Amino acid sequence: MSAILLGWNPQRWNWADYDEWVAQVRRHGTRRDTWSVGRHVNIAAGSDAWLLLQGKNRGLIGRAIVRSEPYKGRHYSDPEKTANYVEIDWLSLLPIPDRIPPVVLNAEAPGVRWDHVYGSGKSVPVESEAAVHALWERFGPQHEARDPSELPPGLFPEGAVRTIVVNRYERDPRARAACVERWGLACVACGLDFASVYGELGKGFIHVHHLTPVSQLGPDYQVDPIADLRPLCPNCHAMVHTQDPPIPPDELAARIRASRTSVGPRRTVPNRTSPSTCPDCGRPGVPIMYGEPGPEMIAAAEEGRIAIGGCVIYDGRPTWTCSQGHDWRVDESART
Repeated sequence: MSAILLGWNPQRWNWADYDEWVAQVRRHGTRRDTWSVGRHVNIAAGSDAWLLLQGKNRGLIGRAIVRSEPYKGRHYSDPEKTANYVEIDWLSLLPIPDRIPPVVLNAEAPGVRWDHVYGSGKSVPVESEAAVHALWERFGPQHEARDPSELPPGLFPEGAVRTIVVNRYERDPRARAACVERWGLACVACGLDFASVYGELGKGFIHVHHLTPVSQLGPDYQVDPIADLRPLCPNCHAMVHTQDPPIPPDELAARIRASRTSVGPRRTVPNRTSPSTCPDCGRPGVPIMYGEPGPEMIAAAEEGRIAIGGCVIYDGRPTWTCSQGHDWRVDESART
């Protein structure tokens, strides 16, 4: 089942009580709604649906599950016309100021032309669905951001799951510490060490992944932190959980290596007096910044002062890009 995009343009339809819906979904976990999907008919019940704010301030602001096949009804703005509708259950909604902007969406899920999606019912490419889910895990509402690294309480036993709105697990710091002591703080899949990128801010930060999902463990299970747990960065952690059962970290590491090899070497431009000039077209370039984007990085990207390159940092990565999509790497150590 392909996920779909639902569009809302406040300039065309005033959802006056949207903030109340945000609060109700956060409080109750879900709320039923009806949404127009234009002329689209190939939408399956059970599909994911993502709400894209359109118009002046674009961004991803909601997640839902489609609960019905499309059916015809009176057009919401023209009673003389008909449109197709689906029943949906909202699972989470973001306040508009917290929307995930296109600059982040385009960098992390480039399979969708986020700046050029209009209306509702368009399918999300299958190859982009995992990236959209990962973004929502990172930037979506806190109540839905289930962190699969959190350990249940106890003397290393994986205790009962505590249900609030979604399953949450209480972290056992001793199990985590034992895992980190054995395996270190670098991601075992991509090698990212947060302290090496973020300095003091990143010291000690890493997710801990259960090789066997916590939900499949009994109440008497005794976790072995060295055998059962592995450190993963948030991106790789989200990727292993895109499948059920989760992808083994060593398999994900092999996929990352294969992907980096398939991309091939990037152009390196040593000793340039003006590294911001594109070597292909001569247009001005902007530096590519890596790491999980915060508010300042997002603002700089929206203003066109930088480009966001994603969270995975790898050898030979490009460091500059231009408006035509040409990427190149400047060997700063070789510059004079």
